[in-house]
Amino acid sequence: MLIEILFIFLFIVLNGFFSGSEVAVIATRKTRVTELEKLGKKNAQTLHKLKSNPDRFLATVQVGITVVGAMASGIGGASAIRALDPYVKSIPVTLISSYSEAISVAAVVLVISYFTLVLGELLPKSIALKSPEKIALIVARPILMFSKITSLIVSFLTLSTNTFLKIFGLQLYSQKSFVTEEEIKMFIREGKDIGFFEPEEEKLIHSVFEFT
Repeated sequence: MLIEILFIFLFIVLNGFFSGSEVAVIATRKTRVTELEKLGKKNAQTLHKLKSNPDRFLATVQVGITVVGAMASGIGGASAIRALDPYVKSIPVTLISSYSEAISVAAVVLVISYFTLVLGELLPKSIALKSPEKIALIVARPILMFSKITSLIVSFLTLSTNTFLKIFGLQLYSQKSFVTEEEIKMFIREGKDIGFFEPEEEKLIHSVFEFT
C-alpha cells in the first residue's frame, strides 16, 4: 500500500510540474526572453523555442497532465481501492457494506482529486506566477525533451486544435497580437500611477490609438 501511495504522490508532483510550467512559460513575455538570450542566460534559447510555438507547447503540457492523471487513477487509485474496500465492507452498517466498492472508489477519487487540485494545480501555479521567468528557464529543457518524445501525439493534437479553430472561424494564435492595445493602455496607466509617465504623455499616447 505504501508503494501505491508513493506512486500517487509522484504522479501528483508531475502534474504540478506540468501545470506550473504552463503558467510560467505563458507568463514570461517573449520580449523578455529575447533579452535573456542576449544576456546569454542558460536555457533562454530553449524557452524561446517554446514561446515561438505556443500551440505545440500547450499540447505538450496537456499530454503530460493527461498521462500522469491517468497513471495516478489507473495504477495508484486501483490499488488504493482494493486496499480500502475490506475496511469499508467491515463497517457494521448494511447500506455501507453493501456498497463498499462504490464507497471506496468515491473516497479514493475525492482524496486524489483534493491533493491533485492543491498540490498538482493551485500550489505550483501560484509559485509559477510569483517567479515565472526563473521557473520558465528551469522547466524549458525538460518540457522540450518531453515534446520530442511525444512528438507524434503533440503534432496530432496541434493539427486537430488548429482544424477546429478553422471550423469555428477562429484565428490561429499569432505572435503579432501577443500584446493588445488594451494591455498597452494598461501599462501606460500603471506607468503614470508610479510617476514613469506624465499626464500629458499619457494623453499623447492615447491620442495615437484614437488616430489609428
